Amino acid sequence: MRKQKIRLKKNKLKNNKVKHKANAISQIATDLAIRAKAGDKNAQDQLILQLQPIILWVIKRTWVPNKLFQDCLQEANLGIYEAINRYNPRLSSFTNYVIIYIFKQITQYVAANDCFTTLSVATYNKY
Repeated sequence: MRKQKIRLKKNKLKNNKVKHKANAISQIATDLAIRAKAGDKNAQDQLILQLQPIILWVIKRTWVPNKLFQDCLQEANLGIYEAINRYNPRLSSFTNYVIIYIFKQITQYVAANDCFTTLSVATYNKY
């Protein structure tokens, strides 16, 4: 019984650390997006590098064919640029906002290249 309580406390601490880290990354991305929107090229480059894990996460969930993987990475970068230009910091954090644009850009590209891509509601809700 005592071991279970200790494990639960460790898991809770671990989850809190992950949430804190995610919030810190989100805040950094938001700050970079504001600077990038103002015209800072260095901030744009840093933002693209920082968002690579999010790009890969979106690509994995859109079932992109292997032959289009590199093209989809480039399309995701275009989605990031579009998100930077349209971002309003008063509405949401940038990481939540940019996922929509990345997903839209990738699905439009894959659909334009006559490749099958769907994401069912059940699969979407699982992630």
